[in-house]
Amino acid sequence: MKLRRNIILILVLFLGANSLWGQPYRYSLGWWKVESLHGSLMLEGDYRARKTVLKSAFSEKPHTSSLDGRLVLNTRNYVWHPNFLAINLDADITPGRQRDNYVVLPDRAETRIAERLRMQSQLFQKRPLSLGFFTNLGRHTISRDLTTDVEMTTTDYGGNANYRNRFLPLTVAFSRNRWDQKELLTGREFRNERHNLRSEVQRSFGRYDRHRLSYSYDDYRRAFSRQPAVRNYITNVNLQNMVALNENRRSSLNSLIWFTDQNSNQTFRRLQADERLQVQLPRDLFFSGGYQYNDISQSRFDSRQHNFTSRLEHQLYLSLRSQVFLAYNDLSQTGFDEQRRSFGFGLRYRKAIPGGLLNLSYEWRRRNEQRDGQLLTLNIVDERLRLKDGEVALLANPLVDPGSVVLSDETQTVIYVENIDYVLISRGDFLEVQRIPGGQIADGATVYIDYRAQQQADYQFDLTNRTFAVSVALFRQFLEIYYRSLAQDYDNLDQTRFRILKIISQKVYGGRVAYGPFAGGIEWDDTGSNIIPYRSLRYFANLNHQLASRVSAALNASRYRFTYRETDEVQRFDQLSAHVTWMLSRQSRINLFGNYRFQKGRGIDLELGSLRGEYSARMRMLWITFGVDLYRRDFLTEELSYQRTYIRLERKF
Repeated sequence: MKLRRNIILILVLFLGANSLWGQPYRYSLGWWKVESLHGSLMLEGDYRARKTVLKSAFSEKPHTSSLDGRLVLNTRNYVWHPNFLAINLDADITPGRQRDNYVVLPDRAETRIAERLRMQSQLFQKRPLSLGFFTNLGRHTISRDLTTDVEMTTTDYGGNANYRNRFLPLTVAFSRNRWDQKELLTGREFRNERHNLRSEVQRSFGRYDRHRLSYSYDDYRRAFSRQPAVRNYITNVNLQNMVALNENRRSSLNSLIWFTDQNSNQTFRRLQADERLQVQLPRDLFFSGGYQYNDISQSRFDSRQHNFTSRLEHQLYLSLRSQVFLAYNDLSQTGFDEQRRSFGFGLRYRKAIPGGLLNLSYEWRRRNEQRDGQLLTLNIVDERLRLKDGEVALLANPLVDPGSVVLSDETQTVIYVENIDYVLISRGDFLEVQRIPGGQIADGATVYIDYRAQQQADYQFDLTNRTFAVSVALFRQFLEIYYRSLAQDYDNLDQTRFRILKIISQKVYGGRVAYGPFAGGIEWDDTGSNIIPYRSLRYFANLNHQLASRVSAALNASRYRFTYRETDEVQRFDQLSAHVTWMLSRQSRINLFGNYRFQKGRGIDLELGSLRGEYSARMRMLWITFGVDLYRRDFLTEELSYQRTYIRLERKF
């Protein structure tokens, strides 16, 4: 309510400013001038019916009627002079009153309001010293994977000062961000608040160098349902340097040094350095080398790592590129010391052939790994893992304590919840992580994981890795056939537990066809492994076509089958989506949208279908839209069906 009053007050003051509806002002003196104003006014009414059935046989059948209005304004303004104070205002207000009738609960009436206000201002934007201010306020509802409805409220504001000069440009900024989220079905609430102060200076001493020093201080606060509130104070100092060694900048020296100090609930210190050298040599040779240093210290855990890499590449004509590489890694953590030595070579060949193109690649890699230590529980911090539907995602270490696993996002401000956002599945001595549709983890997202794992005291082994790939494209890319293989095995084992080694033998066969608006393909993956042996089959088809001068259609279909060979456990993923547009005239059209998704497997069962038809027409600056929505979802313990009919009038200006 307070947010709505603030938006309305600002709009009233704005609408009362002089010369709002006149011709645009440009560099004209005055108190308040409007350079541009556009937006829309909308009225929408709809009727919705929903049926929810739980596996426990509990059901409810609410139906809803609503009348909504929406006002959107986007403006560019200035006070006194464009170079004195420029102000951009964007506002979006959607108040509405709806009537909900429930079979189980008493009738109730409630107010829905979606609000957004954005303001950006710049003082003395053309002067050496300029000041900026911003405010973002909003509330909206989203649907994750079309399965979980989430209401989000955001409040951001801040400012910055920029001092432009030739000697040492300086930027200082402050921001305060608050993000509140509530899952309407589960009732889980997430509150995040961040206060950030940052500054940055840049300097170049010539044409071929660039240097930047930045500092930031963050006060993070977060509170999640059924979890203790967390507050951390984080200091970051970052130094970046780049020096080009020749005019074309293909030879360069790059340096990054980063220090982090975090205190309060989660305390740790980290010092990182990343130094890289690239040199273009005679006779089509190219050298790259690097050194990385990582020092982490936190409660009862210390880690220090040195990593050296080098690579020499050669380009023969345009077809063949070859490389040799060396790497050395030295890791010292609480309880053990570990060394890794790697070397290998690779070839890539690309050649035009009659009627097509041939690609070949091969890489051979050898690694020696040795660990000296004691039998202990190892603390793993910030292990990165990508969670993609239909792909196996294993934690890097075996013998993990499942109760110690903590998943978070990249900023570590969102802590994911097991059996709601993800599931853990035992695969021998390893743990697999799978996301749950509708949770907070998006398909294909990268998560950061902390956990504890039992480690073997001493071991040593040599690893050999071989990859090969070939593809042939024929008939001007009409047909492509490809094959990939991966072989990974071990020898010279010394006190090594066999089950912790990932022996892999993978073969992938596939083909793709593309002709005009149509594309399709099939891929077979046969992977043998001592950890997770599996087979998978995937095929897809896409169609994007202009059926007639006024009708266009887009169709996407895919099917994926994933089978664990040892247990015959099967995961299925089917996806179908379609969009058809029929232009009745230059002023009217019909749109049809359809989507079907089916997946079955441990903790991921879902069947989802949606269909929407919409007719829209334009009469001068007035848009009229009539539509029907149908939706059905069967997800884990709940079945939901939904129908909606709506009409919308929108006046743009």
